[in-house]
Parts: sequence; structure tokens; C-alpha cells
Amino acid sequence: MSRYRKIEVRMWGDQKFRAFDDHTKLLWCYLLSGPETTQVPGVLTIGEAGLAEALGWELKPFRNRFATVSKAGLVLSDWSSRMVFLPNAVRYNPPANGNIVKGWADTIKELPESDLTPVIIARISAVLAEIDEESIPQTTYSKLFQNRLGNRLGNRFETVSKPTRIQDQDQEQEQDNTYVEFADEPDRVRRKSRKTKTAASEAVETVIAAYRAYHPRSRPGDREHRLVSARLAEGHDADRLIAAIHGCHITPHNQGHNDRGMKYLTLELIMRDSSHVERFAETWEHRNGNGHSLKGPEEEVIARASRLGVLLDTEQAACAIRLCPDISQIEKLCRQQYESGLVDGSALVATLERQYEISA
Repeated sequence: MSRYRKIEVRMWGDQKFRAFDDHTKLLWCYLLSGPETTQVPGVLTIGEAGLAEALGWELKPFRNRFATVSKAGLVLSDWSSRMVFLPNAVRYNPPANGNIVKGWADTIKELPESDLTPVIIARISAVLAEIDEESIPQTTYSKLFQNRLGNRLGNRFETVSKPTRIQDQDQEQEQDNTYVEFADEPDRVRRKSRKTKTAASEAVETVIAAYRAYHPRSRPGDREHRLVSARLAEGHDADRLIAAIHGCHITPHNQGHNDRGMKYLTLELIMRDSSHVERFAETWEHRNGNGHSLKGPEEEVIARASRLGVLLDTEQAACAIRLCPDISQIEKLCRQQYESGLVDGSALVATLERQYEISA
């Protein structure tokens, strides 16, 4: 077992964590880094009595504090098998190489038989699939993980498609509205009324349409729709998600100005989680002042310029249109600018001013 565990510094600013009392914060830190943690991120093999004893607490106060963490959607447990699982841990502890993935699979095969095991497998498989899709060069961690598991776990784990809640019977009523936050499982959307679902569907399509303005040939699938739904369910409105899309497309690193020369503009990346949405949306707001929604020709110009690698904000787009109402001409000039190594919107505006002999 490794002597070290990684804990994100931003945990201390997390709203859920800050709401815990000091004892519950200690419990959470122990779950992240205690000696009962395994090679698999987020998996502990210990019962509730053992955890209470390790922390020097009586069983009753331990149960109350553990229930607080569970209600926050941060932990699952199967006390009959003495297993605990933190669903989000694997996202913050991605594998460095394929050998680590193999080690995870080998450890899972040695875990006690439990209804929690398929939840662990499903969660790790989903995160590894995301890593495979976004990595350059592309990895095959998900396939490696499944192949390593093989059939040793039995047929009952082969059809796992989504996580299930594992809770003690006496906690079921108390925790009826809790859930575990999986980026690809927007449970809150499913619990809303049919009317709300219709409104949510419209919001999803609005966001998808905004993304396709940049990538007309793209065909976002079920996964992208689920991610957008999940972010909406977390409280972001459609305008905020659209701002994130704009923000990603004006970020030089994502536009390909990085050491690999690769563009990172997928909708999956933008909507991966709340932190990605907020980071890109704040980039857009910083570039455009109040971050208002784009409408009309300005949006079209920014989208076309972005596809060609030229970064425009709303003020620059409006100025470009004022100088040259023909958007196709602006697009042609953007291509020339990019080929010349000029990717900033101010350079485009300056060129238009020279060509049309209009002073600022």
C-alpha cells in the first residue's frame, strides 16, 4: 500500500465540506487518507465499528457524523461487507499509467462480495472512459480495466450501467432525497415533474445549439446531453453554460496555443463538471465585462472566427461587423490572419480599419 494519499487543496473551500462541524471534517479527512484506504481511489475496507474505534468515538456519534457525510452525497457504505466508497475520489486521483489501472482491477477482484462492488466498477469504468476520450495520445484505460477484471466477478456484474444507492434500511427514509453526484448520471433531472423535464430539455437543446454554432458538423450524442442536463440540475442556467462554451473558445490553450498544438474544444470537456463550467464562464465574463449572452451576427462572427483560430470578444465582433457587414469577408480575413500567425481579435479589427480606411 502506498504511504501517501492525494487531497485537493480546494476541498477547504468546498461548500459541503465547510458546512461540516469539526468532527465531521475529521471523519471526511480520515476517509480520504486513513490506513484502511486501498489502492483503488475511494475504496476502504473497514466496518463502522472499526472506523469509530480508529477515531476514538462512540458508535452513536460516529453514525450521526457518517450520516451527515452520506447525506451530502459524498460516500456510500455496505457495513455488512465492511466496505466504504467515495464515488468522486477516482476523478481526483486518475491513473498515471496502465499498470495502475491493472492494479485497481486486481484489488477489486479481492474485495469482499458486496452490492457495492458493481457501483465501484461502474464509476471507475465511466471515469476511465472519459480519460480515454480526452487524452492525447489516446489511452485505452477503460478497455484495459474491463479486460483485467475478466469474468471472475460473475455475470451479475456484467450488466451494470449505473450506480445504485447502498444505504442501511434505517437510514432510507431519512435520506430519501440524497444522491451521489456522478457527472454522467443527472439524477435530479429524472426526479422532476414532466413539465420541468420539458423545460429542461428545451434548455439542453439551447445549449447544444450554441455549441454547434462553433462546430456545425458536430453531432452531440446522449453523453453530451446527459452532461448538459447534469450541469443544469446543479443550478447553472442555460446562459451560464453558453457563456462557458464561449469562454472555452476564446481560451488560447484550448484553441491549440499549447505545447502540443492540439485543440481542446469538446462539449464533454466544457460540461465535465461545475468547476469546468465556472472556469470557462468566468473567462468569458472577464473578456466581455458583464458576460451577457450573444445574439445575432456578433455570435456568428465569433463562432466562425473561433473555428479558424482567431479569438474575438463581443466588442471586437461588433466593430468588425460595423466595418465590414459581409460576414463571409470577415471569415476570409480571419483565415488569412491565422495563417499569418495573428490570432488576436484586435489585429483583425486593425486590418479591417486599414482595408476600409475607417479610423477608430
